[in-house]
Amino acid sequence: MQCCIVHVGMHKTGGSSIQRTLFRELRDSRFRYLDLGHENHNGPLATAFLAAPEKYHLNRKLGLDAAAVQGERQRLRQQLDRELQSDAEIGIISGEDISGLLSPGEVSDLHSTISKHVCDVVAVGYVRPPFGFMESLFQQVVKSSEARDFDVGRYYPQYLKRFRKFDQIFGRKNVLLWPFSSRDFPGGCVVRDFSKRVGATIPESDIHRVNEAIPREALSLLFIYRKFGPGYGIGPNVVRENNNLIMALMRIGGPKLRLSSSLIKPVIEQNAADLAWMEERLGVSLDEGDRADDDDAIRNEGDLLQVKPDTLRWLSEQLEGSDVRSLPSPRDFYAIAQLVHQLRDKVNKVHGTSIKRN
Repeated sequence: MQCCIVHVGMHKTGGSSIQRTLFRELRDSRFRYLDLGHENHNGPLATAFLAAPEKYHLNRKLGLDAAAVQGERQRLRQQLDRELQSDAEIGIISGEDISGLLSPGEVSDLHSTISKHVCDVVAVGYVRPPFGFMESLFQQVVKSSEARDFDVGRYYPQYLKRFRKFDQIFGRKNVLLWPFSSRDFPGGCVVRDFSKRVGATIPESDIHRVNEAIPREALSLLFIYRKFGPGYGIGPNVVRENNNLIMALMRIGGPKLRLSSSLIKPVIEQNAADLAWMEERLGVSLDEGDRADDDDAIRNEGDLLQVKPDTLRWLSEQLEGSDVRSLPSPRDFYAIAQLVHQLRDKVNKVHGTSIKRN
């Protein structure tokens, strides 16, 4: 392998679509999407390179103890070494946590590991403007973790912290950052844009498009469940169980969540210097312009906790045959969370999974 392309994200820039397409459909003989056991390399790389991989959220959710994590760490580093010895000309690694989670020291360890086998190591990534990023990341956090609070300021992208380490470790000439703008992508598709930029041939019919957006009403139910319910759970099936619940809630339909500009703009203003650094580094403005709020835009936690009566009726209908004697009050969040939990149990019985509580 002569070159390794390290796709570092950032989060919420179509990474899932890129990863699934590369993992399942990349047949260009010049390239190899490294096989670390998963289409998304986040978990394998976090386990292999974090200083404390037992604290990584996925390892905690799976209930892995320190000894199990250390064994997996050793196995993954050995597997990475083998993959980097492939006869393919160009290897590709892809994981958003490389930019969002790994420290400079951990990124340096990753870079050194790759450089033992590969002459040229290049980091590439998409940069998303802050408003859209924060709005999308908030949804992802509610979907994937406890998310018991509504502090949207914590979702600001922290561009300098996220990207400067690559300039320092890889060398700036080996770091390519691109604006995330679907209107400028071929056919509006980030996978086509990525493959064109790296030079890989992928037929359009082979492209996978992963839509991770969740309807606003579904997110309200899920937020209530995370905040007032029994917990995400721990065990080997827990991620699948939660994904099955989310897929069931997605059937509610309706408009997707929008956060009010009154929430986001002050956070962006507080981070003006960081945003200016990113714009200078990228060479383009990340100004998204003024966005008018509609009546459904979320202004505070209270707005997100508002569940429409039709949504509660829908939830009750999904539990037909269960012991749901009456609809709870829209303000009885513990009762609503219990109904969502019943739905989780119901959809996962079909898949034969069981739940271990926190």
